[in-house]
Amino acid sequence: MRKEEVIKKIGAKNWKAFEKFMIGQTVGVYPDGSADIYECDVENFLHKKKTGKVLFFD
Repeated sequence: MRKEEVIKKIGAKNWKAFEKFMIGQTVGVYPDGSADIYECDVENFLHKKKTGKVLFFD
């Protein structure tokens, strides 16, 4: 997912928290050099935000 897609899913106000959450996580790279954020990480972030617990660690 591109940054814009993630922001649309999590909300702009949550972007900074998501960036912190993603420290140490693996991302792909699009041909233009931008990050390809895995949807499972977005879902994991949303689950943690909702329940206080992550679904998985990687």
